[in-house]
Amino acid sequence: MATLQDAFVVLMFYSPFKVTLTVCIALAAWRASPFAQAADIGGTTITSNTTLADGDTWDAGNLGINNGAVVNVPNGATLHFVPANNRNLTSNSTGTLQIDAGGVFSHATATSGDNLVVSGAVAILNNGTYEFASGGDLQLQNTGSSFTNSGLILKSSGSLSGSNDPSYIFPASASSGGTFSNTGNITVNAGHLNIAGGSSTAGTFTTTTGGTLSFTGRWTELTAVTDTSAGGSIIISNENPAATTGGVFTAAAATTILKVSGSGLQLGSTAYTAVTLDLNGNTLRNDGLLRLAASTSTTTVQGAGSFENGSAGTFQLTAGTLALAGGDLTNNGLMAFTSGTTTINGTASVINSATGTITLNSSGTLKADTAVINNGQMSISGTSGLSGSVAVTNSAMGTLSLSGGTLTLSGNNLVNNGTAEYSQVDGNVTITGSGRFINNSTFNHSYGGANDNLIITSSATFENNGTFNFKDRGDLQTTGNGLFENHGLVVKSVAGADASYIFRDATGAVPAFVAAAGSELRSNAGVLHVAVGGTSDAAAIWTADGGQLGIAGQWTGTIAGSSANGGQVRVSTSSNGGVASDLLVGVGGLILKISGDGMFWDQSVINTQGHALTNEGTFTVKGAGTKTLSGGGEFVNALGATYTHLEGTITFADGTILRNQGSFLIPTGASATGYAGTGSFINDSSGAVSWTGGAIAVAAPAEFHNQGTLDIAGAATHTLSGDGVFANDAAGTTNWNDSSTISISTGATYTNNGTFNVENAFNRLFTGDGTFVNNGTLNHNVTNDSADNMGWSGAGQFINNGLFAFNDNNDYQMENGTTFTNAATGTVRVNTTSSDQAQFFSFSAVAGVGTFDNQGTVEVLGGNFRLTTSLAGTFDDNVLVQNDSGGTLTGGTWKADSTTTGTASIDLQPFGASSGIYTIGQAAIVELTGASATLVQLSSLNQIDGGLYVNQKTFTPGGLLSVGSTGTLGGNGTVSGDILVNGAILPGAALGSAVGMLSINGSISFNSNSQITFQLSAPLGVENSVFVPAQTRALIDALPDQDPTTQHDSLDVSGALELTSLMTIHVTDLGVTYAYGQYFDLLDFATLGGITSQIEADAILDLPDIGSLSWDTSLFVSKGIIFVVPEPSRGLLLLLGGAVMILRRRKPRV
Repeated sequence: MATLQDAFVVLMFYSPFKVTLTVCIALAAWRASPFAQAADIGGTTITSNTTLADGDTWDAGNLGINNGAVVNVPNGATLHFVPANNRNLTSNSTGTLQIDAGGVFSHATATSGDNLVVSGAVAILNNGTYEFASGGDLQLQNTGSSFTNSGLILKSSGSLSGSNDPSYIFPASASSGGTFSNTGNITVNAGHLNIAGGSSTAGTFTTTTGGTLSFTGRWTELTAVTDTSAGGSIIISNENPAATTGGVFTAAAATTILKVSGSGLQLGSTAYTAVTLDLNGNTLRNDGLLRLAASTSTTTVQGAGSFENGSAGTFQLTAGTLALAGGDLTNNGLMAFTSGTTTINGTASVINSATGTITLNSSGTLKADTAVINNGQMSISGTSGLSGSVAVTNSAMGTLSLSGGTLTLSGNNLVNNGTAEYSQVDGNVTITGSGRFINNSTFNHSYGGANDNLIITSSATFENNGTFNFKDRGDLQTTGNGLFENHGLVVKSVAGADASYIFRDATGAVPAFVAAAGSELRSNAGVLHVAVGGTSDAAAIWTADGGQLGIAGQWTGTIAGSSANGGQVRVSTSSNGGVASDLLVGVGGLILKISGDGMFWDQSVINTQGHALTNEGTFTVKGAGTKTLSGGGEFVNALGATYTHLEGTITFADGTILRNQGSFLIPTGASATGYAGTGSFINDSSGAVSWTGGAIAVAAPAEFHNQGTLDIAGAATHTLSGDGVFANDAAGTTNWNDSSTISISTGATYTNNGTFNVENAFNRLFTGDGTFVNNGTLNHNVTNDSADNMGWSGAGQFINNGLFAFNDNNDYQMENGTTFTNAATGTVRVNTTSSDQAQFFSFSAVAGVGTFDNQGTVEVLGGNFRLTTSLAGTFDDNVLVQNDSGGTLTGGTWKADSTTTGTASIDLQPFGASSGIYTIGQAAIVELTGASATLVQLSSLNQIDGGLYVNQKTFTPGGLLSVGSTGTLGGNGTVSGDILVNGAILPGAALGSAVGMLSINGSISFNSNSQITFQLSAPLGVENSVFVPAQTRALIDALPDQDPTTQHDSLDVSGALELTSLMTIHVTDLGVTYAYGQYFDLLDFATLGGITSQIEADAILDLPDIGSLSWDTSLFVSKGIIFVVPEPSRGLLLLLGGAVMILRRRKPRV
């Protein structure tokens, strides 16, 4: 039976002029019939609304829809597009192919001719499913053509037989053809669907494994929610359907919106490595999620206009290249570099606006080969990187935040011109690589927690030209070859719960910080501890204004600045085992120049490392903490600088020297000022030490040396303790300026090798059980009689090996068992015109007396010296070691010389008021020079076992004066009384060393083994006979009595002179040039006994050898004269027959 389809064919042949109308009517009637079956609509033209049946196909030819007709693929129906060649959808007016909800258009061509070409003004409206079941394409060729998807576009298969993937929805060209509009969904489960232009204002785009949805061409908007969770990709590609659309994604509207959310929209892929966005003079704005993710892909933005990431947009960059060859990329939303390396290059810039955020985190790296400028918020965290050839810049309007992680600067710079911060997030921030972080504005380190270190490592550099602000307890650490260059301000403005450290490690020996000219390090609150090695320019500033600024590590250059308002630039402990506490001096040395309150050292080590550390400002040592000065170099307090050792001990090591050339202050502190270890303090010649109070403890082997000026003042006790050397050196001057007390503790010794001056009208005392050793000169210069006491109260001792000078009628008070020892080399000298005594005394009101031990010389050149007892008034009986309590002055040298001042007395009251010395002991010497020179207690003297020298005065002993076998009586004065000599007579001043005449106003007798010594400096005269010596003798004998003065020594006895043949008369030569006829008058006497002959005289005379001349002693017995004659020849001697005895030299008899 014939079918309706058969009738349809017959009608076509029967009425060719009525084909169209007939076919349409018949087709419509058939479709309406309950007996309708699947049909091929190809090769037909539909002019009225038509609903297709399920299973209909389009195969045989083109399809025309005219007269505004609508051809429906109804719910439940599928239209199979399966031609062997391309097919056109045409219209001579307008028409619509509508896929209803539930309907399916299956684009399932299996040959290479797989295009559905919409060549007329036909609209495809998809409310159902438009399925690409092969690699077929949909071309909107006619300008009036369109494809509007409100349903589902499904790509279910890739290539099918000859139908090759991708599938395209595309216009005729980049500038002509139909339009694609979407508000529906697009799903690609297999293969690749490319839509080359149009607009999408809504919908969901989905891909699954193996599926790709891509976009190229001209777009006015691309909005959708994407889902690639099951695999596949949704991208902008460079697909160029039919090689007519250009393969470029072009912004076709004035503002072209990309609002692809969900899984977002990716630029390019590993398969599409060259993607282009053409701004086309418009604005291309992303309000969704835009991703640059393929490492091998380059997306080029070209054309005039702007590329924006909108305020709601996210531009996620994980890999690949973004080439900005057109307008700038402006980010108003979120631009996130999250993983991989993203390269941005070209001629345009990336500008993050005030509302925008750029994040660089996870493992993302930005390779910037064009400008990237942040005017908004830029956050860097995780393991991220910056590389490229153009700096990334945070502008004056921008905020740059660093959070926990590592930022690698691979040769590129990150520049902050706005506000940068270490975010308040726990986690160290590391900047590594070879580039620079350049801060030109403000960097706030705002976090303090368990992990709060900003770490500069590898070869990275942090260059600070602005302000680096520690606003909590966070730290800055350098490792590797990391470097911090400060050209601006580093400040700690908030104390935080702990110190902030700029550090490297526990030693800080590697230079990693540069304090450049014009820079400043400042602490306004809390503690900023700079514990990394570095260099500091002389024009750099270090300021502690309210906060503490510590310095440690190895430094060179100059640390200059100030401390104020309780702040301290200081050397101190870091209180952290991983952070350096010690200050190391680098090659070239280090200068400290801190003004205001100065620089402080309260603990830790200063290691000079063999170099010089110089203070040119104000430096204070304080606190009880351990302070070690080591390294074998020198710490020099320069001329004009001030060094205050307030308290605490400096322990020297390695022979290091603390040298003062300026002002060195030792005030009263909370603890002793101490020095210990192997090293020395040296006050140079230009230095001035002011000890105003407190204690100095010097522990061996440490030494304290003053070679300049040391002033002791302050109404306080100055305590010296320890067993180390404390010395005023030979070139040093110490001034004790007021009533302060110097307490020298047990075991301590204060040694003066230079000049020690006691100045100003104050009484003052040494106390303690230690020792003061004077090897130089101590000047007691006080002239005020009511306040001129110095002395010692306590068991300590004063040992004088040098000169102790009373330069007025000053006193030395001895209390509580003290001892003053004038040692063998020492001199106690009084030189004043005052009639008051310069005395050693002890007040009776004070318990305990003192001891005076003179083993050296007490010398009075003017005034009165007294060693007091109760005889002088309200005094105790001081002990004189040289008083044996039996009337013997047992030791010491005692000199009184009144020749200059007219008065010189020595009053040793322990012997008595006006007498009491009967014997000058074997170890004692008394020399009285000048008419008023006296030793008061010598008026009872009758025995000399030591030495008595009387010069230019007359001395009257207390009866017969015996000179013992060990005694010496000498001088160039007069002794009034009879003398018995068992010892020596030594005429001449200066203890007999000078030439002079000793006169005896009485008789003198010499016993066996006694001796006289005469010194010859010149002859008394010359009498030269041209004939024979006998005539010379006669001439000399005829001379009147002559007394030598300066020519040679002589002994003048007013009474009897009793010699003995068992004595010796020594005649010594002081440099006479001898000549014939010279004579020397050695003895003058009223009578001579004991010897009577020439032979006896020759036997006791010990004469000097005078070469070719001879001594003639023929006048010695009669007149005490010897003279010089020629040595006679043997024949002449025989001729004279021995009439004249000639001696060349006589030896004493034994």
